[in-house]
Amino acid sequence: MILLMNFSGSFAAPRASQKDTLGNTQYQKPSFTSQGNGRIIETDSIGNKQFHHQQYLMKEGKLYQTDSLGNVQYHKPSFAIHNDGKIVEYNSNGKIQYQKQQYENNGKLIYPIDSLGNRQFDKPSYFVE
Repeated sequence: MILLMNFSGSFAAPRASQKDTLGNTQYQKPSFTSQGNGRIIETDSIGNKQFHHQQYLMKEGKLYQTDSLGNVQYHKPSFAIHNDGKIVEYNSNGKIQYQKQQYENNGKLIYPIDSLGNRQFDKPSYFVE
């Protein structure tokens, strides 16, 4: 699962943790940490960075997948945060993938929505700490 963080602020190492459908933080599940250069790295439950897992990079207003060295993988899907707070997936050709999971960013909480914008309460959300 991709990490979706609030990129409007500074990169002072915010951490995004997964929450269950009741709103409880899932400390036993991986979270994601943002570095100062825009790279986002998965961390385990005690905070160790997992460099061998998928990483991401915020570049030109989009969130791109990268390899462990930080090279952007343009052939893989990317994500963008629209002005209304919707986070949508784009394919490698730059077309929006409406059939894929979308998210809404309302400050510190990022939650899944359907293609009509209705919140999906049965799926986990993310909280940016």
